[in-house]
Amino acid sequence: MSINRHGRQEQSRDRTSPTASVSQPRGVPPRDALLKIKDVAEIIGVVPKTVRAWINSGKLKTVRDGRIIRITPDALDNYINEHMR
Repeated sequence: MSINRHGRQEQSRDRTSPTASVSQPRGVPPRDALLKIKDVAEIIGVVPKTVRAWINSGKLKTVRDGRIIRITPDALDNYINEHMR
């Protein structure tokens, strides 16, 4: 327990991460494991526009959080194994 700036007692919490107390839903990888379109483009060696085309065609699976689009490492591996070998 500690005293906050208003003179009230509060429990100590981990301040290293703003989401430290938020648990991930089951089946959803941690946010830091998700890749941005730009990251995928750099890994594969193409421009981000190409990655977006793969996503829009359904070839590359994504995880969406509102307007934010991310790619799981597994989805990228699947794409590489199916379309680039």
